[in-house]
Amino acid sequence: MDRSVYVQGYNPVLAPPIEDPKWAWWRGYQGFGGGYITDWGAHMFDIVQWALGMDQSGPVAFHAPDEPAAKTGLYYVYANGVKVHHKKWGEGNAIQFIGEKGTIEVSRSFLRSNPADLVNTKLGSNDKRLYFSDNHYQDWVDAIKKDPGRSAT
Repeated sequence: MDRSVYVQGYNPVLAPPIEDPKWAWWRGYQGFGGGYITDWGAHMFDIVQWALGMDQSGPVAFHAPDEPAAKTGLYYVYANGVKVHHKKWGEGNAIQFIGEKGTIEVSRSFLRSNPADLVNTKLGSNDKRLYFSDNHYQDWVDAIKKDPGRSAT
């Protein structure tokens, strides 16, 4: 098989300096990325995955939007029946949990809720606590140190 049709040379449009406002537009090129949902979506959906305690599992079904060119409308379902919908709700690059007592909205720059004091709820001794850190770089180093038997290759 002639693989040369799949190999392309370096292109500064795909890898400009990080200071360039277009530095991350690799996501818009079909051969390199699948748009915002496969880039930022992965970060936001990961928060959902983490909050649901599904790091050792994952969704059991994915449902694509009815329109092939749709930019929203995907949803997926976990074995316990929880559905996660990709739709616009007023914020970009953020997620929204909708529960019986209100909503919680999370992004990399905010945590808010309705009612506003919901995020200040004191957890009981049996309530689930999620890990939080302000230093992702240190988290990465700590993860490597914690599990030295795993290979990155």
